[in-house]
Amino acid sequence: MKRILIFLGSVIFVIGGAEIGARYWLGLGTPPLTVAHPSIEYMFAPNQDLYRFGNHQIYNEYGMRNISIDQVTQPHRVIVFGDSVLNGGNLTDHGALATTLASDSEAFYGNVSAGSWGPANMVAWIDEYGLLDAEVAIILISSHDLHDAPSFAPLNPQTHPTERPISALVEGIERYVPRYLPRIFRSTEPENTSPEPTQTSTAGSISDFVDRVENAGIRLCAIQHKERIELDSPPTSDSQEIYVLLTDRGVPVLDFGTALKDSGENPYRDNIHINDYGQEILATYLRECSEVAIVPK
Repeated sequence: MKRILIFLGSVIFVIGGAEIGARYWLGLGTPPLTVAHPSIEYMFAPNQDLYRFGNHQIYNEYGMRNISIDQVTQPHRVIVFGDSVLNGGNLTDHGALATTLASDSEAFYGNVSAGSWGPANMVAWIDEYGLLDAEVAIILISSHDLHDAPSFAPLNPQTHPTERPISALVEGIERYVPRYLPRIFRSTEPENTSPEPTQTSTAGSISDFVDRVENAGIRLCAIQHKERIELDSPPTSDSQEIYVLLTDRGVPVLDFGTALKDSGENPYRDNIHINDYGQEILATYLRECSEVAIVPK
């Protein structure tokens, strides 16, 4: 009996230690949650304040990666729309976000974003929540956004969790072990049912976005992001089409790719997403964009 108790105690100690390590060393157990939405498709769940991989993440009452709008004290508001590039993901701390860095005592930069969002998602968010008394709107847009339409597919809990995991250890085993050891766990790797954008032209959604801003009578500016592989190539046809769509409406468009290429230091985490240094560069572009923004026509 004594040996059994010692064995059980050892098991509990090991599991407890692994749970603590997974939670506080690896930063598991607290994924930012996503909610499905009938018109937006999906967005981050409102009112979250958590740490993920050691990085602080805040989502306010509108699912924005910001403090509550009720806590905003700056006299001027700029609302910025984008996808995972603007959002920063789990590897970007709240303090390192471009919108946080751009904000000062005079202007607050709101961060309306989610992974794989396109213009149609942004338009639907505006229809749901409005522009929150902003004076300026900014859209961070990439070439692939021209063909990024919502699919409204069921959310994949592995990529868009809607509930907290039972424990940090369980999350690590279920979510990350299959991902990083696919040959061993191929049979248990979950089917990817996360929302994948439909590859149809969303030029109309870009025009709808400009319409919403124009109807609100506020100023608009766009920042064109480039993937790493686009930096040393001529502009793609999709990039050019987006540029024409916006400039034909009088919207100023800033080329973020030039700044990334000439930064003198690697600003990317991967082919698409920017690291903390890239966020610093983006912050300067947000300020510049807000200065040159005009009411579209």
